Amino acid sequence: VAWLDAASNGETLGRGKLVLGRHASLDELPLPHRSAPLDVPPELQLPVPVRPPISLVNSWSTALFNEFYWRRGGPETVQESVEPYTKFFYPLDTAQAWHRLYGRRGFVQYQFVVPDDGAYECIQKVLTYCIEQKTVSSLAVLKRMGPGHGFLSFPMKGWTLAMDIAVQDRLWAVLDELDRIVLDYGGRVYLVKDLRLKPDTFRQMYKQWPDWLAVKRQIDPDNRFSSDLSRRLRLCPLKT
Repeated sequence: VAWLDAASNGETLGRGKLVLGRHASLDELPLPHRSAPLDVPPELQLPVPVRPPISLVNSWSTALFNEFYWRRGGPETVQESVEPYTKFFYPLDTAQAWHRLYGRRGFVQYQFVVPDDGAYECIQKVLTYCIEQKTVSSLAVLKRMGPGHGFLSFPMKGWTLAMDIAVQDRLWAVLDELDRIVLDYGGRVYLVKDLRLKPDTFRQMYKQWPDWLAVKRQIDPDNRFSSDLSRRLRLCPLKT
């Protein structure tokens, strides 16, 4: 996984840090932990006790945090350590109720995947556009992805970028434009994290939707199974 500085621009656009991990062998663990290697030691958690009336996550604070994180340990320093799997997989859990920092309006996580061909250019355009629109992601995570399985499967062989963006005026219009950029490069957004994708855009991104619909109509002809997302995206339109 790679952390990207979504606030940097110009020559530093897209700078980031790569994080790699593997399971430690027993003899690599500190001596006190070798007798119970699967026990997770308690970690100090920083509480966020209240939700502020306005978001504390903005362009200024995001740029400041990203600059600090970039310089932490040195931009080109290779660091190795043994740490609990919880710290590796869930780094945000060190702050309790961290989502409160976004204030009453909260945040949206926008995640998309694009195939290898054109992925670099697509991600570059997405980051640049967000900076231009002052909708900078406070946390941007880049991952390699393999092929998916299933008619509505999100993964494809390529790259996926997840961005946490504070809710603000015009955000939906900005995300609509990001949809267009992602579509231009043959990508799609992650439905599990979506709350505003348009039906027509969904059908362009998930081209196997008709195959899924055929199976759905066969096993559920009366459309008894549905959800808020399926109704919003019109996954199961009425037969004509």
